Amino acid sequence: MRKLSEIFQFFHQDFPKNHQDIVLHHLTQDSRLIAQNSIFIALKGEVYDGHQYVLDAFQNGALFAIVEDRNTLSQKIDQPYILELKTIKNELAAFAEWFYHYPSRALDIYAVTGTNGKSSIAHFIAGLFTTLEKKAAVLGTIGNGVYPLLQDSPLTTLDSIAINDWMAQFVKKEAYHLSLEASSHALDQRRLENIKIKTAIFTNLDVDHLDYHGSMDNYFYAKRSLFMMPSVEIAIINIDDDYGQKLYRLLDKKKLTCFSYSIENKSADCFFEIVETIQLKHKVKVYWQKRYIGICLLSIPGKYNVSNIAASFAAMMANGYELAVEKLEQLKSAKGRVELLEYRSKAAVVIDYAHTPDALENVLIALKERLSGKLICLFGCGGDRETSKREKMAMVAKRYADVCIVTEDNSRTEPFNSIVKDIQKGFSLDDHYTVIEEREKAIYHALEIAESEDVVLLAGKGHETYLDKNNKRHYFDEREIVKAYYSRGDSSL
Repeated sequence: MRKLSEIFQFFHQDFPKNHQDIVLHHLTQDSRLIAQNSIFIALKGEVYDGHQYVLDAFQNGALFAIVEDRNTLSQKIDQPYILELKTIKNELAAFAEWFYHYPSRALDIYAVTGTNGKSSIAHFIAGLFTTLEKKAAVLGTIGNGVYPLLQDSPLTTLDSIAINDWMAQFVKKEAYHLSLEASSHALDQRRLENIKIKTAIFTNLDVDHLDYHGSMDNYFYAKRSLFMMPSVEIAIINIDDDYGQKLYRLLDKKKLTCFSYSIENKSADCFFEIVETIQLKHKVKVYWQKRYIGICLLSIPGKYNVSNIAASFAAMMANGYELAVEKLEQLKSAKGRVELLEYRSKAAVVIDYAHTPDALENVLIALKERLSGKLICLFGCGGDRETSKREKMAMVAKRYADVCIVTEDNSRTEPFNSIVKDIQKGFSLDDHYTVIEEREKAIYHALEIAESEDVVLLAGKGHETYLDKNNKRHYFDEREIVKAYYSRGDSSL
């Protein structure tokens, strides 16, 4: 909440004498999200130009607008409450932080970056705080809010305005511990600038987003920038990953307190030794800085999730929260992360967000470990995005799955046939796979051919409840589709 005169003063502008000194409560870059007493910020982006929506913003109730270039407004607007600031894009992070009264300074913030595992680790950290009876919040792909009551999120990492708005709400609700996902796009675009992140966590790096970054080196250095932020004090690094080892070597140990975690290397600060796998559950011995902490049974499938839990445990321990291993047994999978749907006398269905070769391999291995029947893998690749991973996705799927079904997955504006041609490069002429464009029909086909002892993996959508076609999002929830199919003629479901 700030007065209009204070805003002019912040930007070193003279407050016009004819302006009423109104009180403003909210900032937004989306004209559809105007709330009472809002300021609309119009920026020229890569896809959309906010200047086209200034009139809409005022019609929706905005009281004030800040624009980069008044001459680019789509229509002549007879509205005195517009401030032109050509430098607003560079000043936005500092302005948002100031406007919401520096909320990050009141929070204990854990930021997770890497290709895979960000959502799970963010949720596991919030879950562990909950076991300690402390309020925790999450900002990320699966949702935003005070854990576990989350609202759908439009992005992995929100813009700096939305992040500060959410953090101000968390402070009001006394949820002082925040775990958030730091995407490479957000880091490159400086959306987290000025946010007082104390603990930074690196998971791994896999082929993804090269359409944006251009090379794996650029992708890596975008991730590394999180650990260069001046507020970061503690670094938690996965040394089972080659890029994690590289990052660990490059970090300045004089400025950062660095901790490693591993499920393979006993010399790591945090070592989770898998001693037994029992029906997809893992019995694990936990060590912290060579000290044996205890043994526990983790109920979340996949060795990669053991690694994710190790990262979360390390982050907590590095910040002085002594955790008994029994707390780890209380953790549950996040929505769309190895999410198991079970129906009586039917094939089990697993929904997972895996959309990179490494993520798909991890979940397929996890399911293959303790499977008596066939493993049916349904997957696709997103349109208008990184193309080199498509062939690798097919190679991974055919290596571990007994049946492969290729289908759509957020085609956006790219023709499905173009995506399929890239995927098919990973299959040979002798490989048996099925291509069904419509994802709903593809799911029905997978369930039709599955027997009761089989497992059907629906990969790629995870928590998402939409399909993006021609840049329009259509409602699509795989859970409902599975339930509808299995409910045919069975009133007990």
